[in-house]
Amino acid sequence: MKKLREAYQKTALPWEPQVFRSHSDGNVLWAGGTDPVILGPGNLETAHTPEETVDFSQVVQAARLYQTFALSL
Repeated sequence: MKKLREAYQKTALPWEPQVFRSHSDGNVLWAGGTDPVILGPGNLETAHTPEETVDFSQVVQAARLYQTFALSL
């Protein structure tokens, strides 16, 4: 988590981890010995619905975060 937090700082994003209140494969990955992180742009309340939209600026911001994090590993 330290490197992810640092990636947030480097991309000037607020570090606000929260519990993921939806279904995911995170529990399966956790049981398999990994430390999963669910991270992405958009709004959980409208994810996978006909009303789902994501501002392109959020996609760009997420891509920068992913790149910064990946390069830190």
